[in-house]
Amino acid sequence: MTSLLQQLPAWIAVTVFTWVVCWVFVAPKDCQDLSVCNQQMKSYPAYVHVLSSTALVAMAGNEICGLIATYMGAKQTQALIPHLQSRCLPSFLLALMFSWLAVVEWLFARPELTLAHVHTSADGLTVSGRPVYTLRYVEWCINVPILFLLSGHCALGRPLKEISRPLMVTNVYIIFSWMATVTESGFLKWALIVLALFMYGWASMDMMNWSRDFHRLAPADLPSRSIRPWLSNGLIIHFQCFAAIYMASCLGVFNAEQEQMGYFITTFGTKIAYCATFVFVRADEYHKTLTDVLRKVSVSNVGMISILRGSFDIIVPCVLDHAGRCKLPAQMSGDMVKLEKMLGAPVAGANLKDLLTTKDQNDFAAYVRNVVRQADCPQAFSEATLT
Repeated sequence: MTSLLQQLPAWIAVTVFTWVVCWVFVAPKDCQDLSVCNQQMKSYPAYVHVLSSTALVAMAGNEICGLIATYMGAKQTQALIPHLQSRCLPSFLLALMFSWLAVVEWLFARPELTLAHVHTSADGLTVSGRPVYTLRYVEWCINVPILFLLSGHCALGRPLKEISRPLMVTNVYIIFSWMATVTESGFLKWALIVLALFMYGWASMDMMNWSRDFHRLAPADLPSRSIRPWLSNGLIIHFQCFAAIYMASCLGVFNAEQEQMGYFITTFGTKIAYCATFVFVRADEYHKTLTDVLRKVSVSNVGMISILRGSFDIIVPCVLDHAGRCKLPAQMSGDMVKLEKMLGAPVAGANLKDLLTTKDQNDFAAYVRNVVRQADCPQAFSEATLT
């Protein structure tokens, strides 16, 4: 998290600086100030964005609840294992992404509040006066970096230095793509589009390098090892879909409503796919961690029993019930047969305390209370004491 906060100011500075320079250079006209453009915005079906914003609020709430649960669980676990690293970053980024997208969809449902400008027709390929939804490009400049962090840093484990260059290049060409739609110069429009496509290819090469390095360096038993690279590769395909919709709009094949609907379907579908993938990855990580712990506990138990065999003739398991009784298994197993022959009485399902003498019963009861007390009050391994 510290390294992320160190990189964040540079990302924000590059993005804001590019926005300011491009905005001042083209001086875009507000869509609400032109009646034709404003009418087209108001004719767009807003109910789609109302439904999507509602769904996104629910998805954001689910991630926030998951984030709180993950944080509290990690906090309790770190009390036992101080060096354990927190896994809260993916949940935090998903919650942030869904929350911001829910706000954007809510604004799209209200044309009077939507940030939009007039699409120029400098090359004669598009209809004059159609809206350019600038808010969509602003949304990309915030959510795309989050997708880069999720795919490159959280899923593939790439260092933030490797994330920075394609992230900033992507944000810059997003702004150039917006500038191309509002400039009055046909030459500048296509020059910016060509430049944006070149920058897309440049950023995509860096992202493919993430996957190659991951395949080369990632442990063979890493949970969801074969799925993780598709978060990065899928993001490249996602941008290709955006590029296809954008080019269709710039060539006049799509009108403003079709362009907006295409972006909406692609954006919403990608966010759902990312959420589902991380649910799978986190579940796989949880099961692998649990399996590893059980395997270590099993090995430890075998080692402990081997040590106990050197000091005791009979070793039997018992289960502590709600009444504080340490009961032997109901089915005969292990050394229970040997114990039964020695005592001359049935031991299956018996309370271990009842098999002891009065003096030993008191000592055993004190031992059981001590075990229960330590189980109810776990301590860090570095601070634990035996009593």
